[in-house]
Amino acid sequence: MNNILISSGHGTALLVLEVERSFDPDSISKIGCRRRSTRANSTKSEGSSIGQALGPTSALVVKVVPHCLVEISGRIGKPVESNHPIHVDGSFEITRLKSGIWPLSEAQIDLLLPTPSLACPSLKITDEDLTLIFSARQPPWLQKIIDTQLQNWRVHHVAKFFQFTPWRLESRDLTRCVKGAPFWALARWQKQLHSRQIDYCYRMLPCSGVAFGLTWIPKHSRQSDLERFPKEALLYAAEELTNQEFLGCSSLQPETAFEEPCRRKLHPARRAELWPEAYRKISSWPGFEPPPGLQKEILANIATYPAAWLAAHKQGFSEIFRGLDSHLSIRPEAEELLEMHRQMENSGREHFNKYLGAMI
Repeated sequence: MNNILISSGHGTALLVLEVERSFDPDSISKIGCRRRSTRANSTKSEGSSIGQALGPTSALVVKVVPHCLVEISGRIGKPVESNHPIHVDGSFEITRLKSGIWPLSEAQIDLLLPTPSLACPSLKITDEDLTLIFSARQPPWLQKIIDTQLQNWRVHHVAKFFQFTPWRLESRDLTRCVKGAPFWALARWQKQLHSRQIDYCYRMLPCSGVAFGLTWIPKHSRQSDLERFPKEALLYAAEELTNQEFLGCSSLQPETAFEEPCRRKLHPARRAELWPEAYRKISSWPGFEPPPGLQKEILANIATYPAAWLAAHKQGFSEIFRGLDSHLSIRPEAEELLEMHRQMENSGREHFNKYLGAMI
């Protein structure tokens, strides 16, 4: 069975496996990644597929981390013959386990996954993960599956085709994209569109204008459109929003303001202007779990721009860390505080020393 590992960031990788087509509907393959989240139990994250039931082979896609197990099963949960569990070690080396031990017992999982994953990121397959696969030239076995899937989407699922296709579009394709997938027409092909086509996309799907065409939105409707589609504004157009608009959208979609796509669009200095106010809006979202990398980014931002954070917290660093704990479940360890001290700008070092002294 062919396979390939593709780095997907945050200490994860995409494992893509080739599987043969089965004409038994109960044997259609599903894939998942099992990891140990606590010492008491393990959790499983489902994967995805490409080209299933379209050709002689298809691809199963699962996001993996070091020290996890990949399980392949049929539609009704039974093991697929010859598709035995796969172990991923600390160096992302994969080993297919011997036959006859599927399904794994909790005792076997304990032996294979002895240590819980700490601060482990989400293993959900995202659109960005699929874009990594579709946008690059892949080995022949996988490229054939991808091309078959794209041809199928071109006929039966227009939005998916125009979202993921790396192919050059002809004029008739653009017209079809505007009419059938206005969101992706603006997202990916806006530079090739005429002004009337852009206007048509906005009228057919106003959220696409908020995401990718703020400059085309009439001034009198900009505010109301942002209030209707705050998530799209934060995920796709955060850098184009004024501070007031960003905080307004954050009030309506507080979690989205701290997701990785939104964070990536903001310069660190701009984050220091917005985050001290935006994070407090998460108070109405109990059980919030910080997205991967957020704690590290926020602590680094505080160390680099302490004056901005202190200006929004009159009681100093004690108020900052109480707020981060309460709203974002961010609780820095001693090593992280020491690293902040090493990185701290002079404008905040005295206040930070007082905070550390009060902790001793």
